[in-house]
Amino acid sequence: MSDVYTFHRARLGSDAAEIRALGVSTPELDVGGARGGMMTLEEIEDSIRLDQIWIVAKNNDHVVGFAHINLSDSDRAPRGSACLVYFMMAPEHRRAGCGKKLYQFAFAEAYLRGVRHLYTWANSSAAPFFMKQGLSLGKVCFWMDVEL
Repeated sequence: MSDVYTFHRARLGSDAAEIRALGVSTPELDVGGARGGMMTLEEIEDSIRLDQIWIVAKNNDHVVGFAHINLSDSDRAPRGSACLVYFMMAPEHRRAGCGKKLYQFAFAEAYLRGVRHLYTWANSSAAPFFMKQGLSLGKVCFWMDVEL
């Protein structure tokens, strides 16, 4: 495994398919509930087409991590707020510094797009990483949903 990583905005086609595959194969994104934890391929592609922020980390030309920032956040009223919906590194690429670079790349892209307040939901294993990136721990909540 080479430790050379590249970062760029996700593209339709193979990037979207690799994002989906990595997302469904990573246990941390399976939040349970009625729909599971990962968008469908069609939802990912629609989100890319809508110019949402999707950044991929690649190693040997394969997606090994991704970040998705929703610029159309309806949970927060203030203009300039956005939600980091997904942030995922393949387990074998963790603790190599790639996650920090992916976060910095995604954060810079969001800042260039006018985002001044970023928040995310994180499980207990991801919270320490985000705290190292400067995010503050908020309220503890439970994921709850129902299929209608």
